Amino acid sequence: MLFDEMDMRVFDNVDSRAYFEEILQSYYCKNYRASVVLLYSFVIYDLFIKLQSMAAEGDRKAKKMLDEINQMISDDEKYSKVENEIIEFFIKNCGMYFNRFTEDIQYLKNCRNKCAHLKVNDNSLYIPNDYHARMLICSMYDNVLSVKAPFIMDLFSFVENDVEAYSQKILSVPENSIDESIITNIKNKYLERMTYDSLKKSYKTFIRLLLVSE
Repeated sequence: MLFDEMDMRVFDNVDSRAYFEEILQSYYCKNYRASVVLLYSFVIYDLFIKLQSMAAEGDRKAKKMLDEINQMISDDEKYSKVENEIIEFFIKNCGMYFNRFTEDIQYLKNCRNKCAHLKVNDNSLYIPNDYHARMLICSMYDNVLSVKAPFIMDLFSFVENDVEAYSQKILSVPENSIDESIITNIKNKYLERMTYDSLKKSYKTFIRLLLVSE
């Protein structure tokens, strides 16, 4: 089947997997309008979960935005405004993590609006075709949904303590013999969360750490 090669392990929780499978089921049943509307809602949900992860890991900007979003929800703010705030945060702060994020998310939003509302001029419904719906699902999966929560951008203060802790362990082992647990921890905590572009930007941070650490 069309989406069999998609790895559902990219979703960190059961609810996300179930949500995405519902989108695919709508597509397979040729309910293309429903699949696009569901896809947009799921992308917003996915970004909100990513925002929570970033805040929990110490990203100050993400924490501030999460507090604002939660307050908006408590105040019964319009959902469309909440959506726009979430999207705007990722556009402004995480552009290097998502390929063509600004263009793709706006295009998806426009398609969702067409699918959810009548055309003003003739009161007809917009119905995307098979290719259109499939393209949107694949694009969002490849460029947003399968991307891990963007790693904290101000790495220097965040990483410094880890470098100091690891340096003590490294100094106590024979030359050219680093504990495998240190390598695994660094990969899991930092490297696997980075895209190529974000790693290039963070490289300057690692150089600074090299120069100021013992």
